[in-house]
Amino acid sequence: MGGDCTISAVSSAILSFNPRPRVGGDVAFVDDQTIWKQTYWMENGSCWMEEATYDTQLKMKEQLVAPTDLGLAFIPCEIFTRGGLTGETEGRSLVEVLAGLNDEINRKISDNADSLRFGMFAIKVVTNAALPTPEEIKAGTAQPLQIAPNALWSLTGDSDNPADAKTLEHQFQYREALKEHLETLITLMHRLVDVPNISPEQVKGLGQLSGFAIKLLYGAIISSTNRSMITWRPRLQRLFGKALYMLNKYDTRAHYDMALINAAALNEIAAGDLDELVEVKTSMPIPENEAELVERETKKVAVMLESLKGAMDTLGVENPEAKLAEILAEKATISEALGGVPDEPDAGGGGDGGGGNE
Repeated sequence: MGGDCTISAVSSAILSFNPRPRVGGDVAFVDDQTIWKQTYWMENGSCWMEEATYDTQLKMKEQLVAPTDLGLAFIPCEIFTRGGLTGETEGRSLVEVLAGLNDEINRKISDNADSLRFGMFAIKVVTNAALPTPEEIKAGTAQPLQIAPNALWSLTGDSDNPADAKTLEHQFQYREALKEHLETLITLMHRLVDVPNISPEQVKGLGQLSGFAIKLLYGAIISSTNRSMITWRPRLQRLFGKALYMLNKYDTRAHYDMALINAAALNEIAAGDLDELVEVKTSMPIPENEAELVERETKKVAVMLESLKGAMDTLGVENPEAKLAEILAEKATISEALGGVPDEPDAGGGGDGGGGNE
């Protein structure tokens, strides 16, 4: 529904949405002092809804929609948690897991920037020399040491301890240790959130990877997605089932293609049968070795383990029926241009056959 759904209890829900988002602002705020909020709750087996704006202390400023009976036997909302078990309503925050590591990375980058800035200015060191005093410089009897191109310094020392001047340059000897420390932190962050730490530099030179090798590279995020879908799939099915039921309940046909509405048979949907109306399939956006995938599907079709349409679905061909019709039409056109009929044996077994070359 385009908002953030916060569940306060199984039988009630609060939906917050910002119709005019502000950069850097909370999505629940209309402005700095106003929050827009919808509240849903169950009462006597029916879902009720109220909409209003509130101040930052959640005191109502303006009631936009009075408490209204929606006539629904359910709340039009589902809970989607990250990492939570079936009965949990809050899940586990990634922000809490990564905040400390991210702060450590920011501190080290800031410290390195300071080190670079201070290291740009070398320290001047003068030894065994009598430097001019401020009184001598003010009296004009001595000149200050100038730091400028082609500047000459006259330093006075003794024969046993000759005067000398040099600069102390920053060696940045910590660079390798800092690089290793930052890489360790970044690797740990990726591991904690089950996201593969893969960059073009890491896979450069590996050549063409097989589909199995690619799945191994992305194994962590595939496993994490499959775990999440254990609880997300039934909730997605219920959510879309509720949406289809509400399409019929509130007669929104004017906003959709009638052919799709009729095909969905909305009139036959009952409130108690929402879980099985929609089938949710998980499609992993993992890069595939296309040549290997085509070869595998071709072998399946050749030994009749797969249909052409099924192979096209696996290969991601959009609208396989139309593509098959297009292929057959092209085949017929080519055969007609060559003067023959595709895949039709010669009934006479000889003669001119009507298709010989002149």
